[in-house]
Amino acid sequence: MKKKILLSICIIIILIIGAIILWKINETKTVSSVELVQCSMDFDKVSISVKEGSLTNKGVTLLFTSENEFVYSVCSGPDYQIYRKKNEDWERVKGKDFIVQNSVIRRPATKNLEESIYWEKLYGELSKGTYRLEREISFDDIGTKFVIEFIVK
Repeated sequence: MKKKILLSICIIIILIIGAIILWKINETKTVSSVELVQCSMDFDKVSISVKEGSLTNKGVTLLFTSENEFVYSVCSGPDYQIYRKKNEDWERVKGKDFIVQNSVIRRPATKNLEESIYWEKLYGELSKGTYRLEREISFDDIGTKFVIEFIVK
């Protein structure tokens, strides 16, 4: 009987030590914060910003605003690229293979638009580093692109 109790205690201690080790491993991978460096677009009729508190290592929510109504168009699917800064160069982050469909999504005319981009399924959670998100879009059938630069800490 004493051997069974002693064996049970040893197994419990081993399980607790294993859980602590796994917790410590995951703790080092945890991202403490994400800092926005730049959010810009080459289109002066519509402004772009990042919704407060939405930028993470998994995705972002963008806000497009204008004094006049605009029609927003984008290709369906994940038609954006993420780059990571290595030294002074930008290298494209390798994600899962995907197919960008040729269909275009046109949103009804509006003055305000909110769009969320979640790259976790394509790129996974981004580790610590400096990143750049680029996407081709169009407003009122005029093509442009936006760029968001951020640091995962």
